[in-house]
Amino acid sequence: MGRIEECREAMEEAKRLYLPKDEGKIALLEAHILRKEKKNKKADEVLQKVLKSRNPTARTEIQLYQAQQMIDDNNISSATSLLESIEALRGFPAVTATLIAMYDELGQHSEAQALLSSVDAIPTNDGKALRSTFRSRRAAADFKLNLGMYEEAAYSYRALLEENTAPSELERRATVSGLVHALSWTDPQAAEALADKELPQLEIKEGLGGDELEKMELPRTTHRIRKLINVDSNKGRTERMKGKKPEARLQQRAKKRAAYLAKLEAQGKYNPARPPQPDPERWIPKAQRSYNKRGRRGRHKYNVGAQGAGGGTEKDAAKLDAMARGSARAAGGTGSGGPSTAHIGVASGGGGGGEGRGK
Repeated sequence: MGRIEECREAMEEAKRLYLPKDEGKIALLEAHILRKEKKNKKADEVLQKVLKSRNPTARTEIQLYQAQQMIDDNNISSATSLLESIEALRGFPAVTATLIAMYDELGQHSEAQALLSSVDAIPTNDGKALRSTFRSRRAAADFKLNLGMYEEAAYSYRALLEENTAPSELERRATVSGLVHALSWTDPQAAEALADKELPQLEIKEGLGGDELEKMELPRTTHRIRKLINVDSNKGRTERMKGKKPEARLQQRAKKRAAYLAKLEAQGKYNPARPPQPDPERWIPKAQRSYNKRGRRGRHKYNVGAQGAGGGTEKDAAKLDAMARGSARAAGGTGSGGPSTAHIGVASGGGGGGEGRGK
């Protein structure tokens, strides 16, 4: 939005350069701009003007656009009728497949079958005619097979194989597979004989029954798994050591440690004669170590610890320790963890009042 004028300027330039060759595309662009401007009636007039022209390519482009609009509006029946009326596209594989799918969605299987019967007469005008025709006819046979028309599908598959026009061996085998599938419903013996003759056989071990197969373990490609696990150590990943013996693990760790120390020694960061002493605070959380508290001046003092407990939880726990206070009382102490109140003087006004009442 906001660039309609720029689109209109580009459209006028396209008219100057590409008319009348691309009349249909330019008309679609102009209609889209008019619809953005809420001028739907004028947009329809632009499209109708092209439909009445003598340019067949432009008319076909507008008709395809209208068919797509009908499909977007879920008007499948009207879109099907419009596609069938386009003379320039009649018989093309893509259009035929689209019409068959639309007929199937509408439940009009008789129309789909009638269209399938005309697939053999598909007109093609390019160098890929043979390949396109073969694939279209095989797609039609597949569709018959999916509809349960097994005899018709087998006839179509067999006709394709007898013509020997498959573009590749892979497509020929796909056609044979379809024929075997169709024959399995009508003539199982012929299907089995054709499969033995044309399709590659699977290697089956003799002498194994169902019980033996169920008890057998699944084959494991351990070589492939190890290859995926043994990644480059330079990327910072460690090799999985699951399933190895403890001795092998210790040996591998010792080798890695020796290699790491040799690397540090070569960089001048390690002296074997004077190895560094271990950090005595290595078991304390980093946020509570003495060398990490320097210069912080008490900032975030209580914001450390597990789950936001803070470093002040130790003092709070000491105040709530009833057992410690009881032990202090037994030893002769006050048992109170609070500050002493001995320095606070007692008010003298209370004694005078009592003496006056005694008189």
